[in-house]
Order: sequence, then C-alpha cells, then structure tokens
Amino acid sequence: FPVTIINGVSEETSQERKERFRHYIRTLARGTRDAVLYGCLEVDGVAGAYVDDSYIGYVRVYAHDAAGELQDELRKAILANEENYRAAGIEVQVLPIVKKTVDLDITVMIEDGYDTTTYADLIKSIIWDSLENYTVSQGYYNATIIHTIMDAYDDVVVNIDINSGKDVKVDKNELIRPGKISVACINVSDWNR
Repeated sequence: FPVTIINGVSEETSQERKERFRHYIRTLARGTRDAVLYGCLEVDGVAGAYVDDSYIGYVRVYAHDAAGELQDELRKAILANEENYRAAGIEVQVLPIVKKTVDLDITVMIEDGYDTTTYADLIKSIIWDSLENYTVSQGYYNATIIHTIMDAYDDVVVNIDINSGKDVKVDKNELIRPGKISVACINVSDWNR
C-alpha cells in the first residue's frame, strides 16, 4: 500500500485566519491556558495540541506534528516559544500525545460495471488519509467515515457496511490514528450471492 505524504499544509483560509486571530486575542492575558495553547500552536510543525492546566505550579502540553509524533527538536521549539506565553514561575512540560488506533473492516456495495479492486484501494486510501488528519482529542465516529466515503464516491457507492469498528472516544491528550484497515468492494449484482 503506497504511503501518502502527510506533512503538507494547505494555505490558510480566511476562516482559519479569523480563528487564529481569536486565539491570539485570548493570549493577550499571558499565562492563561489559552495563551499556552496558542504558544504551542504558533510553532511551525505543530498540527495539534492540548493543554492540561489541572496541576499546581506547572502545565502539561501534549503536542504532535502531522504524523502524530513529537520529535525532540519540535519539543524544544515549543518550550522556547512558551517563554513568551507562560506565567512566571510556572513550569511547562511538553509531552507526546497518546495514540489510539482504529481498526476497521468495511464492505462497500458499488454500482455494477465498476472495478471492485480499484475502488477498494481508493476507499481504503480515503479512510487512511482521513484518520491521519485527526488532531489531538478528536474522537472517531463510524458515521464520519461513512460520510467521507459517500462524499468522495456518491455516484458509485450504493451501501456501506462496517463489519467491525466502533466509535472511539478519546481523552484530551489522545490522538486517533489508523490501525488495520480492510475494505472489500462488491458490485450490486453480487451483493446477495
């Protein structure tokens, strides 16, 4: 199965720019949870983060890049940038997120005349890419994957059965990533055989 490139980032949309500005406004009062979060997300390479400020005297920042990793150089860059946002005397601890894998076994009914092997590979790729783009604390729901498949191939896909795979709720410091993904496509005429 070919590996997709996941470190590219689309140009910032006007909505994303507005959201980033709202985050910035919340950071004007330095030392707050929002300020520490913004200080982390401001670092190039950070795709997602969660700040746990439930401790006295320090905060934990869980962060990840587009691949769901926290390389040492990224961790150091976050720590350096947090000097501009953390409160005096408050230690910032930067930790990797906890990954939770999602295993799926899916059967997809497609219109007659379409190659089942080709569409199985295409749909598996869409599922994989979708799960790779999850950010920290974003839960997984089967309905979202069904919607993603239908959006991409609504002219070909007739029905989707998720044979195994459940909704996955995650903690604030956890990240969804794809595990074992199995997709089988069957033409409409072969569905009831």
